[in-house]
Order: sequence, then structure tokens, then C-alpha cells
Amino acid sequence: MQYMNKIRTEQMLYLVIFLLALGIRMLNLGEAALSDFEAGWALQSLGLAAGEKVNLGPQPGYIFATTIFFSLQGASNFLARFWPALAGSLIVLAPYAFRDRLGQKAAIIMAVGLSLDPGLVALSRLAGGPMPAIAFTILALALFYREQPALGGIMAGLALLSGPAVLIGLLGLGIALGIANLLGLWRWDDGQPDERNPETPDPSARLDWRTALLFGGGTILLIGTLFSFYPQGLGAWAASVSTFFQGWAQTSSIPAGRLIFTIIFYAVFALIIGLAAGVRGWLQGNKIAQFLSIWFLVGLLIPLLYPARQVGDIAWALLPLWALAGLELSRSASRQQNWLISLGQAAAVLVLMIVIWLTLAGLDAAIPETVQNYWFVVGAAALIGILVYVMVYLGWGWQTARTGMIWGLAAGFGAYMIASTFGVSQVRPSSALEFWRPAPTTRPTDLFSETLRDLALSQTGHADFLEVVSLVDEPSMRWVLRDIEGLTFVSSLGEEENPMVIITRDGDPIGARQAYYRGQDFGWWESPGWGGSIPWEPMRWIIDRKGAVITEKVVLWARVDLFPAEPETVEEPLLEPETDHSEPSSDEGVEP
Repeated sequence: MQYMNKIRTEQMLYLVIFLLALGIRMLNLGEAALSDFEAGWALQSLGLAAGEKVNLGPQPGYIFATTIFFSLQGASNFLARFWPALAGSLIVLAPYAFRDRLGQKAAIIMAVGLSLDPGLVALSRLAGGPMPAIAFTILALALFYREQPALGGIMAGLALLSGPAVLIGLLGLGIALGIANLLGLWRWDDGQPDERNPETPDPSARLDWRTALLFGGGTILLIGTLFSFYPQGLGAWAASVSTFFQGWAQTSSIPAGRLIFTIIFYAVFALIIGLAAGVRGWLQGNKIAQFLSIWFLVGLLIPLLYPARQVGDIAWALLPLWALAGLELSRSASRQQNWLISLGQAAAVLVLMIVIWLTLAGLDAAIPETVQNYWFVVGAAALIGILVYVMVYLGWGWQTARTGMIWGLAAGFGAYMIASTFGVSQVRPSSALEFWRPAPTTRPTDLFSETLRDLALSQTGHADFLEVVSLVDEPSMRWVLRDIEGLTFVSSLGEEENPMVIITRDGDPIGARQAYYRGQDFGWWESPGWGGSIPWEPMRWIIDRKGAVITEKVVLWARVDLFPAEPETVEEPLLEPETDHSEPSSDEGVEP
């Protein structure tokens, strides 16, 4: 009975963690506009839902799942991102399968970390991103480990249908397993079954690979062809292999150093605690920690070497990193004899971290003559933290001092992690200053859409019917204009063409007809305004997520006869600046 109550409590904890992850990933999921990267994938699903012939990209799993959602509920930003968000929420259940290896506390801590990690949350809210590949791969491994070949095969099939990202992850995991096997650190059949836990898999049992392959192949055939309606999905799935290998011959615009910068400042909490666990593992001969540290290093190294790298590729390294962090934090989770001393030390460390943070935040407004004073305060606070650690160590021993330091760092960096997660998901969901999204991102398009809607209502009486000719043929523009009837995309206008509305890039002329149009510009694309690995003012980015951005605009031209109060012709072209009545956001960048 006591065992059953313990299992039920543990399972309830995982349910709560899953609901937390689901809520974070689904909250305001459709608020941010789709970038060109996201819209490119969503438009494929939209075309299939409308019965059009579409050239499928190498992510048939995302495309077909989203096609079903669009067919049932209509296209929207929310549904375009729903599949990755759901997959990213399910990933928190994987640690439950490995709790006999990691320990129950470590597995729960890992699950909490996966649910709140800002990088994983950001990728879960990215249409067409790598999250389904990451989530379904780790879920397949978890189910295979728990001797569930049928469910594991289904998850493996979904992972393989998630595009080239799965090959990056499998390559890293395979190399890590090979190194661990050569060093004799860890084997799949290593260990003994736990007689106290009947759910622990028996290492002597062999996985039914025939069943796994049957269900995996069936998933690829059914989902990869949308239940036989689109057999070309199998060709798109096969293309993911060639796309992966082509990436070794391409050049990415993202420098390798940006990946290092991203994992340091987004995953600093897990990085510090996880590296400590890795070092401890090698010093004490903990094979699980040794294997996880190898997996982390390999998972980080491959994206750095991959020429077609994206920032999201390093998310694979977050899985073993959070497992290591769970191992280390679980050692300090047990109540011990001097826990009040450790708690007091942790409170002191937290206060000192707050002092350091507020001091660094004040650097932005400091005059040059006082900057050294700010750094003096930072150094003094860090030195006091070290002295507190030494005093506790001398008075109550190393174990008490270590526990207090870890609790304090966990509180401080945990708060920073939650703030970063809230920033990438709610405060700055479309900012180019958040590195997890492929650039360029798309700025809010509400004002642009409202302007077109008002023109359509005034001229036709229907919000979605208007003669619009767009010289901007990009996925994000096609997505925003997807519901407008009377829309045409062209590369140039004929001399005699004078449509009601013309859309151009800022700076592109519309010829002599410009005298007959009024124009309003709208910020559309946003990219980081620096070419290196880190922002020009890294401290400003770390504290406030501010930095230089490059904004590209589009211009909406409306014929003057659409405005009753305007003359039919004007001597000079009319161009009105974009007017945004929304509240300014805290991530507003500085254009160079």
C-alpha cells in the first residue's frame, strides 16, 4: 500500500509538471506573427488542406499533422504552432522512464527543468522547428527502455518524420554511446533489476525489435502519406537524409560562437549545476554521470561543426545537461542535520546575487566616471559570497557549505531562467534579439491587417475581398494575406495597371502611378544588427535583451480615389509613416 501511494504521488507530480509545460507552451501561442521560416511550413499545410498541389519539404510529420488541424478548425497562427507545442510538452514525461537510473528525485528535477528551460520552450513555440524530432526521439528511447516496443516504434516513426533535425540528434547520441561503450562506462544491459520496484525493466530481457519495426514502419507509412492520401510524403521523408548531408556543404549565417553564447546565457542554471555533476561523476566513477557528460559535449560539438547550423540544433545537448543537473540537485534535496545553516547561507547567496544583478542593471545608465564603482560592488559581493562559503565550511563542514551554496545558486539562477522563459514566450515572442528563432523574424502585423480590412470594408463591404497586388512574395506576406480574395503576387506591374492596393518593399518605386497613391510603411522583418557571435553590448543584452536590430519595411499603397476626402490626383506622392498605437515593448531594439 505504501509503495502504491508513493507511485501515485510520483505520477501525480509528473502530471502537474506536464500541465505546467503545456500551459507555458500554449499560452498566447498564436499572438506572434509567423516568420518566413514558420510560414513556409504552415503554407504547405494550408495548401494541402485546400486541396492544392504542394511541393512538400522534408518534414512530412509536421506538415500532415498541421494539415489535419487546418482542415478541422481553419488556419491560424495557434494551430500552425500546435504540433511542436504539444510535442514539447510531452518531452517532460521521458525522465519518468529513466528514474531507476537517475533516481526518482533527479528524474523529477530533470522533468521540471525540461518544462521551464527557455530554449526548449522557445523551440516548442516555433512552427516547423526541431522540437518534434527532439521530443519523439527521447520518448522513443524512453519507451524502448521500458520494454514498450509498440509505443516506442510509433514514437520513433514520428521522430523520423520530423525532418533532418532528428539525424543531428541521432548522430550525437550514437557517437556518445560508442565512446561510452569503448570506455566501458555504460551499456544498455548494464545494471540489475530493482526487486523493490516491479516496473524496473529486466536487463536480461530483449526488446522485441520486430514489433518495434512493425509499428515504426506502419507509422511512417500511415502518417508519412496522410493515411495514403499523399504518397509523395514518403519522398519528402527520404529527402530529409539528403538535406542533412547537403548541410555539410552549405554555409550558415550563424557563427559557431553564437551557439556557445546562447547556451551559456539561456541555460546558465543547468550549465553550472550540470558541469559540477559531470566533474563529480568523473572523480567518483559515476558511470551515468560520465555518459551524460559525454553526450552533452558531443551534442554541443556537432552543431558547432555542422556548416548549416541553426541555434535550435544545440537543444539536443540540453537533454543530458538537465539530467546531470537533476543528479546534482537531488544530492542536495535531502534534509540534513545542519539544514538551517545551509538555508541561511542560501539566503545570503541569493541576496548577494540580487545585489550583483541590480548593480549590473545600473551600468546602462552609469556615467563613465562611475563605471569602476559598479564593478567594485560586483566584485565585493562575489567576494562576500566566497567568504560566507568558507565560514560555513570551517564551522559546519564541507557538506553543509556545499548544500547552502547550491541552494542559493539554484534560487538565483532559477529565477533568471524563469524570467528568460517568460521573455521568449510572452514578452518578446517575435523579437530578433531572442536567439532561438531563425532570423529574420516578423514584426507584429495587426495594424497592417486592420488597414487592409478597413479598406476592404469601405470598398466592397467584405473584410476579405479587395483587389491587392503584392510585389512582396515572401512566405510571411503570403500567410498574412491568405484569406484575401482578389490577391495577386507579381514581380512587376504593367504600365496600365492601377490596382486598388499595391504592396512593395520600402524604397521600391511604383513608377509614374505613385502620384495616384497614398502609402504607409510598416516594419515587417527584424534581424540582429550585428554580424558576430555576440551583441556589440553584451551586458545590455543580458540584462534588458536590448541591442541593435535591422528592420526592413513594406509599403502599402492605396489608390487616392479610395479616400472620399482626397483628390483623385496629387502632385507629390503621399507616404505616411507607420503609426503603432500599441504600447512599446521592453525588447525594442536600436536600429543602426
